[in-house]
Amino acid sequence: MEITWDAFIDSLANDPLPVARKNATPKSYPKPAYKPLPVANAPRVAKPVRTMQDRAAEFRAQHVDVVSRIEGACDWSEFAMSLMESLRRYGSWTDNQLRAASSMAAKIAAREEQRAAARTTAKADLAPIRAMFEAASENGYKKPVYRAEGLDLRACLMLRWRPVP
Repeated sequence: MEITWDAFIDSLANDPLPVARKNATPKSYPKPAYKPLPVANAPRVAKPVRTMQDRAAEFRAQHVDVVSRIEGACDWSEFAMSLMESLRRYGSWTDNQLRAASSMAAKIAAREEQRAAARTTAKADLAPIRAMFEAASENGYKKPVYRAEGLDLRACLMLRWRPVP
């Protein structure tokens, strides 16, 4: 069966896509459909921008007790100062930094509790020492001193002061 030239052209016109040939040029393929360009004045949807201050505030909210203790230690600890600097710069701490800061905060809390317990339990009755100084000043000693195990107690001038009748 012989195909005429007109029938061949009509069959090509009815095909949706041409068949790719081995050595075909780009002109033989159909152009791809492009997306329409966005309108120049169309409103853009703004993505929320997280700044370092936002990250640091979020981190501080999650680790309030640790960060507050480390901030309190900045005046005497260079390590605490470097931790706070990295929190300011990067917005958070690494896992190892957080672990070290938690350990340091726990030690600071234990030390504060120990000092508070020592303040409440360390009450000494100084009445016998005061009586000893009064007796020494009545016996004519001008500057009585009590020395015991590296502790030097000296009578103050107020012991010699007597209220006027």
